[in-house]
Amino acid sequence: MRYGPPRGTRDLPPEEMILRNKVVEVIRRTFEAYGFSPLETPAFERLEVLQAKCGEEVKEQIYAFKDKAGRMLGLRFDLTVPLARFVACNPQIPKPFKRYCISRVWRYEEVKAGRRYREFWQADADIVGSQSLEADVECLALVSDCLQRLSIDNFYIRLNSRKLLNAMAKAAGVPASKTLDVFRAIDKMDKIGLEGVLEELKGIGLKSGVREKLVDFLMAEGTNEELLEHAKRIAGEDEGLRELEEVLRLAETYGFAEKLKVDLSLARGLDYYTGPIYE
Repeated sequence: MRYGPPRGTRDLPPEEMILRNKVVEVIRRTFEAYGFSPLETPAFERLEVLQAKCGEEVKEQIYAFKDKAGRMLGLRFDLTVPLARFVACNPQIPKPFKRYCISRVWRYEEVKAGRRYREFWQADADIVGSQSLEADVECLALVSDCLQRLSIDNFYIRLNSRKLLNAMAKAAGVPASKTLDVFRAIDKMDKIGLEGVLEELKGIGLKSGVREKLVDFLMAEGTNEELLEHAKRIAGEDEGLRELEEVLRLAETYGFAEKLKVDLSLARGLDYYTGPIYE
């Protein structure tokens, strides 16, 4: 019999837990200082709920199982889907609803020692029910503040827009039916590199000219202002571009604009991203 923890999980001895608890406490205090309230949801959800907007790759990563009554369930792979389900079940909640959750999630991914586990923790803070870009900027300010309170100063926050990516894909000639597949491929840039992304785009069925236009857009470098001008030349006067300009303007007011870096290659493969995206 083997007594070690299951592959992709780990034990945290007291000395690590003490340090971890200190970090979590800093994050929790910062979340609450910004007016976010705690919410906890079940570790598992109905499988159909988890699969509704996640895409094929994430579907393969869900720890799915059948309970004793024959119901199909799955361990949550992030904290956003349970939040959306909670809000849908409780429409009477006053809006905007500002919640945070610091808890475990699970994904059946390739295990990389010291870098990636199948059981890990996320710290989420979300604002539900606001159309204002100030909600996005408040979340960005919160991220910046959390890191600085943890004495992490050498960082920047990558910023892009799904609306701008949509406009870019259209300008490059990507068929509407393949747009989400393209974003999912681009989302793997950090894992598989540009060549790997190009191979995936080729596998999707994009013509070489379309792939070249996408690369021209994605791999541009420069200041935030130069990148926005580059995007404007390709995508035109797009709503997503205007939103990014407004986010950068508001960030100046909040005092953390120097931490924002426009990155036109930043994408998110999940269906529920619609506006500004950041990492």
